[in-house]
Amino acid sequence: MADQFNILKETARLHRVAIVEVLRSLKGREDVIPKGWSNNARWHAGHLVLTPYLLTMGRLGEDLVVPADYRQWFAKGTSPANWGDAPVPSFDELVDRIVPSNVELHEALRGRLNEPFAEPYVTTVGAKLTCPLDALVLSCTHDGIHFGLLLALRRALG
Repeated sequence: MADQFNILKETARLHRVAIVEVLRSLKGREDVIPKGWSNNARWHAGHLVLTPYLLTMGRLGEDLVVPADYRQWFAKGTSPANWGDAPVPSFDELVDRIVPSNVELHEALRGRLNEPFAEPYVTTVGAKLTCPLDALVLSCTHDGIHFGLLLALRRALG
């Protein structure tokens, strides 16, 4: 199991390193929302920090470690169009947390991968999450979706 855990952890890290590279290429345009889009690069960065914690620690009923305000800014269904003058974290701060937060989360869950959630959680795409392992595997797919969206966002921004 340790080898599988390390493979999952390293796969997630590599995905996030690639995501950070794309995000850094959007510096200076991080707050632009192209016509027809709901979110910008800063939102994606915050969403990628928050979501794995929601899907794991949140489902375990534990503290998320990330600031509580992240939910109102970066949870599914939120948009920067609703931020107003809120003191949203800087783009650099969020991007700098993408890789380390995920490594820290994996380490926090080492030895607890199969700990059952109080209730299974069914995602928007119908994936049933019953334990942290399910959530961490799904997080890799989630990261891939946002990687693709960020590539498309970069094209849309020219």
